[in-house]
Amino acid sequence: MHLFIDWNGVLNSQRFWSGCPWKSEINNYLFKKNRQVVLDWMRGKLSAYEVCMLISDHLFLDREEVYRSLVKSVLDFKIDDEVLTMISVLRKYGHKVYISSDNINLFRDFVIKNLRLDDYFDGYCLSCERKAIKGDVVHGNEMFFTPFMKRNEVDFKNTIIFDDGNLENLCKYIDVKFCKVTKDKDIKSYLKEMVYVGS
Repeated sequence: MHLFIDWNGVLNSQRFWSGCPWKSEINNYLFKKNRQVVLDWMRGKLSAYEVCMLISDHLFLDREEVYRSLVKSVLDFKIDDEVLTMISVLRKYGHKVYISSDNINLFRDFVIKNLRLDDYFDGYCLSCERKAIKGDVVHGNEMFFTPFMKRNEVDFKNTIIFDDGNLENLCKYIDVKFCKVTKDKDIKSYLKEMVYVGS
C-alpha cells in the first residue's frame, strides 16, 4: 500500500512565523489580504526570500529579520514520535509512506533534514516542486498527485491519501482512496488501525 500523508494540520500543526513579534501583521498581510501571493509561493513561483521581501517592503520591516524569523519557526516544527514509530512499523510491513503537502521551498531546505524525515518517509510530494497545489487540474489532468505517482510507479488502486482538506472529489477523480483527518479521527487513529491489523 502507498500512503500519502498531509503535513499541515495532519503531521504538524505549527505555523510559519510562530513566536515572531510581527506574526499577526504578517498573517493579516499575507494570508488574508494577499492570498494569491501565498498560492504563488506554494506553487513554487516565489521563493521564501522573495515573499519575505514583499512582506518587509509592505510592513517596513527588515527583510533579513523577517526571513530569519520564518526559518526559525520552520526549524521549530515537530512531529509526534508515536506517529513516526507507527510509520516505521508500516514500512516494515512493506508499505511506502510519503508526505504530500502544499508547502514551500524551505520544507526541503530545512524541515526534512532537521527532523531526519528521510529515515521515516519514502518521498515527498510537495507543491513547490510539483508547481501545482492539491486540486489543480489543467486540461482534465490532475497536476499534483498524478505526475508524482506515475513517476514513482505508485499503484493508484493501492493508494490511500490522508488529509484534513476536502479532497473527496479529487480522490474520486484520480481513483484513489481518501481518509479524512479530523479532530475526532486524527492521523494517529488511522495509523494505529493499520498497525493493529498488520496491513
